[in-house]
Amino acid sequence: MLIKKKLTLTGLKGIIALTLAGYSFTLHAESKALPVKVTTAEIAPLYETLTLHGTLKAELSADLSLAVEGLVKTINVDVGSQVKEGDLLLSLDDEIIQQKWMQAKAHYQSAQTQLKEAQRQVAEGEQLHKKKHLAQNKLIALKVARNVAGSDMEAAKAEAALYKHQISQHQLKAPFSGAITAKHTERGEWLNSSDQALTLVALDKILLDVQIPQNYFSTIKNAQDITLHPDTAPDSEIAAEIHTVVPFGQQQTRTFLTRFKPKQANSLLLPGTSARISLSFSTGKESVLISKDAILHHADDGNSVFVVTDNKASRRAVKLGQIKGDQVQILSGVEPGDSVVVRGNEVLRDGAEVALQP
Repeated sequence: MLIKKKLTLTGLKGIIALTLAGYSFTLHAESKALPVKVTTAEIAPLYETLTLHGTLKAELSADLSLAVEGLVKTINVDVGSQVKEGDLLLSLDDEIIQQKWMQAKAHYQSAQTQLKEAQRQVAEGEQLHKKKHLAQNKLIALKVARNVAGSDMEAAKAEAALYKHQISQHQLKAPFSGAITAKHTERGEWLNSSDQALTLVALDKILLDVQIPQNYFSTIKNAQDITLHPDTAPDSEIAAEIHTVVPFGQQQTRTFLTRFKPKQANSLLLPGTSARISLSFSTGKESVLISKDAILHHADDGNSVFVVTDNKASRRAVKLGQIKGDQVQILSGVEPGDSVVVRGNEVLRDGAEVALQP
């Protein structure tokens, strides 16, 4: 009886051992499948990319001067100063014109008083004339004097307004917001009305001038994905759009001027510096496109991808075409609908079993 129990216990241990061994073998077999993420190769329109260089220019740039001459009294800015529209930049000595304006105002006030008196005399004369106490010719003389007083008042008013306007002309204010890029005068210098005083450039309205080859003239307005790359920050990408296409060709270079502007103001765009512009044009053709993450580059300058079929990865040599954003054109090696590995492909081997990850 004791021997039978021992045999039964021994058999049970054997069954448990075999079961654990089988479970371990299953885990080991399942662990051979490598986790990967795939994407589907698709047919998409094919685009041609054109990259050209140009010069950034300010849309607004002005050499500022005054309408009157005079001695520079104050300068409130220097080269590099940031100003807003309406800021006072420079003023001339206006003491003499201020005195003339005050005299003109006094003359105007006196003329107003004289007009009121002339109007009073006309009203009084009309009452006397009705009572036969004032001759007709006397009344007419009073009315003429009133009209003259009215004209004198208007002349005095215009003179005062003129001097007030001339006072404002002794001040140079910013016509738009921007930065002072040059200063052509100093305090104490005499400025003639035609002399340049300051140069102001708007920094928030920048254009890129580019000479485009003439064979793109008919298609330039169909350009897509227009991206500006300032050479002051080569890795930056700034969305842009066409501002102006100049319909006039350069005879020597066979190009035409096109101006691009950023869709939003950007502090990286500096007038006078260089930049690149990238444009995409539809070729009217279609091609297989896959993610750049799927491409494996080799020491012999070859390229390959892994395509998954029935949970097995197979390496395929591919020939690359154009690159558009994070997509690359495949000229050969991949067919539409293929499941291409985009994550986990660095550790794969040809024929390896894989487990697809979401």
